[in-house]
Amino acid sequence: MFTPEDARAYERFVTWSEGAGFRLAVVELSLPRDRDALLRWTQEAASGVQTARLDGPGGLAVWDLLKAAFQSAGETRLLMLTHLEAAADRKAVCAQLNIQRDELTRAFAVPWILVLHPSAALDLQRHAPDLCDFATLWLKVGAPDARARLEETSDLARVSDDPLLDSLPGDAVEPLLAAAHNAAALFRIDEARDLLARYDMLHPDTTSISPHRSLIEARLLNAQGQPLRAMAILEEAHHRCKEVPSPLHSSLLNLMGTIQMHQGDLGRALALHEDALQLAINAKDASSQEVARRGIALILMSTAEIDRALSIFSTQLATFEQLGDIRARAITLGDIARILVKKGDIDKALALHQERLLVFEQLGNPRETAAILWQIARIHLSSHKPQPALETLARAYAIVQRAELLEGISVIGIDMGKLLCATGAHEEGLAILERSRSGFEQLGRTDRAQQTADLIASLRSPPDLPPAT
Repeated sequence: MFTPEDARAYERFVTWSEGAGFRLAVVELSLPRDRDALLRWTQEAASGVQTARLDGPGGLAVWDLLKAAFQSAGETRLLMLTHLEAAADRKAVCAQLNIQRDELTRAFAVPWILVLHPSAALDLQRHAPDLCDFATLWLKVGAPDARARLEETSDLARVSDDPLLDSLPGDAVEPLLAAAHNAAALFRIDEARDLLARYDMLHPDTTSISPHRSLIEARLLNAQGQPLRAMAILEEAHHRCKEVPSPLHSSLLNLMGTIQMHQGDLGRALALHEDALQLAINAKDASSQEVARRGIALILMSTAEIDRALSIFSTQLATFEQLGDIRARAITLGDIARILVKKGDIDKALALHQERLLVFEQLGNPRETAAILWQIARIHLSSHKPQPALETLARAYAIVQRAELLEGISVIGIDMGKLLCATGAHEEGLAILERSRSGFEQLGRTDRAQQTADLIASLRSPPDLPPAT
């Protein structure tokens, strides 16, 4: 998890800080599994470790959250603060940490370790600068290459439609929920929210117990960059389904698995998809079975078991061809194409992408059409072919602009802007990058907004020139 130097620094903080009063360490972790591992290691390495979650129920004040965790100066020797990224209003939490800094550090005068996601770290720096000044240790954990792969996977999921949609459980589906389900699955966020609100007005007594409503709410939260809140809703619905069986149980588990995969917890994601598959087999739910199998194959692909993944995708392709499901078949062709890129078979991968591009153009699906063009452009970039990459990106960017797809504008604009700058159209490229930065801000993805702002700043700064001779 840590570099050797950072590991020694963290170990020194944990073992040397006891009895020193308040000190602050901040650790940025992208993956929930790393956070949990760090908590376990710290509790084993030191005595009197207490944890406080900053996403407390009912909007509890930070003071109350810390007071609930803090036993006494003798019993509590170290406080670990977690889950800032999952707080309903993390800017407000940061503001409390900033404004009440002196009172909090006097009242809870033991070392603090604040463990948070990098996106929440940006909010902490912006909205709690006084607390950040107290940090004696600030560590950023995780291999950059792994984070980049995870980021690209998440971007692809957001730019394109949900790969395969779980079927709905027959005639019993309430029409407003069915409409909201389809809108959420296709990333029509405002429309889904409106339909959900209309359902809530008509069914005020079922909003907290309906598995279908929970599934839709979680889809919306995940699409808006709040996966941890989405997981909390899904976990609660999952436990209800254990008590009162629901035909949507496998769909809940499939979405949980997808979210966990994008969060980097591949082990748990795999287990969730396997459980979903078994439930779907028992219920003879063919659609949910294929969603689960695809989730399993994507995890295998990300863990370099590409031959096993290819076998699953090939079987799915035959199934969809037999059923005449052209959309699912086209999605699966994309999965196979990504594996072919990994195997170095670029020409065949491009041919598969072109085949599926025709399908989604005929279906009139701008989101998926733009996503395929973006993937083709990335293949051209990896093959050092900037001109076809630029032409393809321009087509994709024009589509998401016409369709007003903010996520696509933001994500595809990064590659478009960088390539324009690299090919001499500097001002045009910077303008597109600025549009991406603004889009990420509107979407609430502050981590990507800050990364884009840093990229813009680096491109605006002139390179260091060698000294004159």
